[in-house]
Amino acid sequence: MKKWLLFLFLFSPVFSQAQYVIYGTTTGGGLYNEGTIFNYNPLTNTEMVVLSFNGTDGKGPQSRQLLVDDSLLFGITDLGGTKDLGLVYQFNWKTNTETVVINYDSINGSLDRGANELIQAKNGLLYGTSWTGGKYNSGALYCYNTLTMKDTVLYSFYYTSSGYGPYMALYEDTATEILYGVTEEDGKNLGGVIHGFNLLTNKDSAYQSFTWHDTTNPWEPSCTLLKASNGLLYGMSQAGGNGDSGTIYSFDVSTNMMKTLYPFHLRSGTFPNANGLIQLSNGLIYGETVYGGTSNFGVIFSFDPVTNSEKVLANFNGNNGSYPYGYLLQDPDNGLLYGITYNGGSADEGVLFSFDTTTSIITKLVDFTGINGLGPVGGLTLVKDTSIATGISKTKIDAEAKAFPNPSSGIFTISLSNGSGKCSVEVYNVMGQNVLKETLRSTQGDNLIDLKNQPNGVYFYRVIKEDGGLAGDGKVVIEK
Repeated sequence: MKKWLLFLFLFSPVFSQAQYVIYGTTTGGGLYNEGTIFNYNPLTNTEMVVLSFNGTDGKGPQSRQLLVDDSLLFGITDLGGTKDLGLVYQFNWKTNTETVVINYDSINGSLDRGANELIQAKNGLLYGTSWTGGKYNSGALYCYNTLTMKDTVLYSFYYTSSGYGPYMALYEDTATEILYGVTEEDGKNLGGVIHGFNLLTNKDSAYQSFTWHDTTNPWEPSCTLLKASNGLLYGMSQAGGNGDSGTIYSFDVSTNMMKTLYPFHLRSGTFPNANGLIQLSNGLIYGETVYGGTSNFGVIFSFDPVTNSEKVLANFNGNNGSYPYGYLLQDPDNGLLYGITYNGGSADEGVLFSFDTTTSIITKLVDFTGINGLGPVGGLTLVKDTSIATGISKTKIDAEAKAFPNPSSGIFTISLSNGSGKCSVEVYNVMGQNVLKETLRSTQGDNLIDLKNQPNGVYFYRVIKEDGGLAGDGKVVIEK
């Protein structure tokens, strides 16, 4: 009977159907209240904290994480590190281990404003910008080599020419090997700049200087540039336009010409700060604004690049979230869009939500409450977990740690094998709260785990080796 239950656990439909897991970060909360990395399984509707930042290894992450080599997520924290100026980290989602790869020191960067992200260029190097720092303290553009683990500052922004405060992520034009980006402030006309860094010449050019307090056109650009199917780059500004509520604009790389396409106003959303755009297969571009809408808590909108028209699709109302920052992410399996809000939900600490483009319905999925993170900012990252997709995970079949019975009454056994050595076990509930952490008594045999004081529900366990490696993980259901 025990073998049958274990077989059912390892090869259950839950593991055979799920293909994608969503990863994100929160600016606060977690064990040390310095922010978290969390994941969310769309199939099981479960969120789990997989890392709590402690300050030394970063704090206050606001960036979307970049997936590299199928197992590593690279991200940036606003503060923390050796000089508390922020850092770049590497997180292995397969082992839940983090490594700091760059400590900002003001010369190679400094992030007193966050939301900057990394990209991987076709040459394999990672490229990013910092909001301040560099030779002139106006921001820096740098690269990181994942093979040599070395970072190099390539360009220091200068506030009167290339602008101050490079923001969000760069976009690579692979044909010309130019990295396009925006600086939020200053430049020739004081309102920010569209710039391009040429990877062949290592020179940066200012292509468009926005005018400060322009009542018609955009200024203070606040969005990573999106290349649409028509070949144009699209971005958003947090200021400018009628009512100074922000705009949507396009940029033509062949002519270096910018065109104002749509001015936001109260009902259609306002202040699209640190928000990105995505284009779906229907040709429409989707995005969010932080404020505006019926409750002034932000909106989800679509934009038609053919007619240059915007349509509000849904309003945030507080209960389903408020003040969305970041990008919408589409799950290829179910077609839903996923996003996060900084506030709102049961504790007013933010939510994770899904959005159905066919019904225009926002569904709250997770309430952030503190221990499982609070104040999520930035985008979400989609990771394809092939071990979950096939249900035949080598880790789980050959696992050195196994649990039975499952379901259990609250008391179950973890069995160690294959010379696992000294291990510890951590158990989390579906809110990501750690409900048990202890050293396993037997290094080769059965260990009794007592969760009878916990309520019925789903719990996740991780067995960790003495060297930090993962001996096994899984799910246990308590039914009393």
